[in-house]
Amino acid sequence: MNRREYPNLNPLSDLTQGNQKKLFQGSQPERLPPRSLLQAGDEQEWLTYLLEGELTILESGFVKEKICGGAPRSESPVFGENQSEARAVTQLGARIIQINKSLYERLQQEENAARLNIAEIELTDEENSVFGELYMAFANGNLQIPNFPDVALKVRAAINDNGVTVSELSQIVQADPVLAARLMKVVNSPLYRGWKTVGNLRDAIQRLGLEATRTLAITLAMKQLFKAKTQQIRQYIKDVYQHSTFVSAIAYVLAQRVKTADPERALLAGLLSRIGAIPILNFLDENPSLFSSQAELDHCIQKLQGPIGGILLGHWGFDVELITVAEECEIWSRQSGQEEPDYCDIVTAALWHSYLTTSKQSQLPSFQTVPALSKPALNLLDPEEENSLLDDAHEEIEIVHNLLQT
Repeated sequence: MNRREYPNLNPLSDLTQGNQKKLFQGSQPERLPPRSLLQAGDEQEWLTYLLEGELTILESGFVKEKICGGAPRSESPVFGENQSEARAVTQLGARIIQINKSLYERLQQEENAARLNIAEIELTDEENSVFGELYMAFANGNLQIPNFPDVALKVRAAINDNGVTVSELSQIVQADPVLAARLMKVVNSPLYRGWKTVGNLRDAIQRLGLEATRTLAITLAMKQLFKAKTQQIRQYIKDVYQHSTFVSAIAYVLAQRVKTADPERALLAGLLSRIGAIPILNFLDENPSLFSSQAELDHCIQKLQGPIGGILLGHWGFDVELITVAEECEIWSRQSGQEEPDYCDIVTAALWHSYLTTSKQSQLPSFQTVPALSKPALNLLDPEEENSLLDDAHEEIEIVHNLLQT
């Protein structure tokens, strides 16, 4: 479906072009034969628009209005919010299109949340200019958003359908030999190794289970997104991946202490903590003149990777929980409002620990002032031994980190 055929449908035109394309991809115009009847009560899950012909709107047995295709009124839905009892009749036939209402509302909420997060960030004039170019490129469908790894999409879709077998899933994974080899290596690592070594992918998936396989497949496939053309950006993106995998490894270890957390999901959440840097770096890879120094690049990415990461994960169809991780994990003062740590708390704690041995240590808030670190499952530090977690879990963190690197 070509969105350009319908340029002014309200309120759809308020969305970015990329999100409008999503709406229209699943919709096709429909021909209504003469004397067709539409009931508002039956159309509540749709936004219905008249494209051609004429519809007569009836309420309580009386004609309320007539809508003609191409007229200004036809740019709004046939039925309004308070017309649950209305009916629409066409005498000579008509052509309509129906848009999924819940999908529209979800996309609208995601865009509003992204705009709110962006509005709260204090940016320099240069950063505003760069973000403006980034966001407009995204809104117009011109930003080179990394394609989500194809095999990871297929694994996620297959498991979400609930009917996939272990054999069928192993065939999907085998289509990507690199991912299959990495998954085998993980299964035979000390993290998952049983009493004997697994020799084939089917047995590996059987040992992991479907849910863990899905999460690990997505996590391992993400490595292919971290690439660039120019040497400067290539090195920077390599450093981002190196740090993200370290955060991911710490998050995996921390999640084992949280009763409600899944370590594999925490592993993925940690890897997504800086995913917003990827579109920024890709953009700068194509426009290297926008920044004149490494310090400016660091500063811009630090400020923009959260909201950009939220936009990217929304575009890929990730759930709100993981989108929140990308947007808020480095907001040290964040309050989740619940006693048990959520995944954003876990990743926030992992990030804090990851910076202890870096030049950013001096910029860290004290652990007593970080709400995520005050939660019992994540409060592992003695004030006088700030690296106790890394010391105690160093071996396991190193194993996980190395698995993600290879």
